[in-house]
Amino acid sequence: MADPISLASGLVALTTFALQSSKTLYQAIESFKSNRKAIRDLREELEALNGVLRSLAETATGNETHLDALKLPLLRCGAACKDFEAVVIKCSAHSDGSKTSFRDWAKLTYMGEDVTGFRNMLAGYKSTISIALGDANINTKGLITNTTTDLEERLQEIDGKLQELSLQKLRLTDDEMLHQQHLEEERDMANSKTDTEAEEKRIQEEKDCVVQCLGICAEAAGQADHARTNVVEDISSGHGSYQVVVATLGDLIAARRLITGDKSTQWVGQMSDTTLQQLSRDRGYGSTREATQEECQKPMFVQSETAKGFEHRHGTGYKLSPNHSSDSVR
Repeated sequence: MADPISLASGLVALTTFALQSSKTLYQAIESFKSNRKAIRDLREELEALNGVLRSLAETATGNETHLDALKLPLLRCGAACKDFEAVVIKCSAHSDGSKTSFRDWAKLTYMGEDVTGFRNMLAGYKSTISIALGDANINTKGLITNTTTDLEERLQEIDGKLQELSLQKLRLTDDEMLHQQHLEEERDMANSKTDTEAEEKRIQEEKDCVVQCLGICAEAAGQADHARTNVVEDISSGHGSYQVVVATLGDLIAARRLITGDKSTQWVGQMSDTTLQQLSRDRGYGSTREATQEECQKPMFVQSETAKGFEHRHGTGYKLSPNHSSDSVR
């Protein structure tokens, strides 16, 4: 029997757990064929999350130490997806039994939040993983700033929930708790004292996860503030070559001893990704155009065997003008 997933699990195992849980949740939600905006947004968020998790799965092997900080976010991401799937299945049991006509989305709540709140939670996981992977490219600083702001707001919301749960426990006497439990059982909404404690535990775990995500963002922000220098040395190219040594991320380039042959083109420095793509397209067009010009310089006809025989006996001759007559030839 496999060991249960926990923080003691490896990064690859946690990534697989999160990816599988998000895929299963996506399939469960997709099966209801709902066109509600909140559900469409959630599906799109899950698709984006799956893409980021797949990228992490490709990178995780051999980089466990570097990405070790992602363990808690991955564990929480997988657990949240599994928990929300269970909520969806439970609520669908109270519908008319037809998945395509399921209309109880407004009743779906997880940790006191609706579908939109759950989507925002997933967005925090996704952005944090993207930042740790460095997938943000030239928009890294903007993504870090926005994600940090969102996580700080979420942390405040979580603190408010924990405080409210503490106040509820202080306000309720034993008799009131028994009465509340009785009412909730009649409504088939099991939320006993044990369930409340479990909810409080989940919220605390989510708080710890948000704090961890903020730490990842802070570290990435510090790295983004320091300009990196890419050193390129001892590169040679031959005659008629096309050499490009550029950075599209805003990094510095230190280039030394770059040698290129005659009739060659060389680009060194910084440029945007759009400019680099346009440069590549222009180069491809230029190569095609050059080939066309070479073809135009080739003979436009092939001599027949008869023409070759005439040339051998009488020479190349010359072309008669339109108004030339045979009388002018003596």
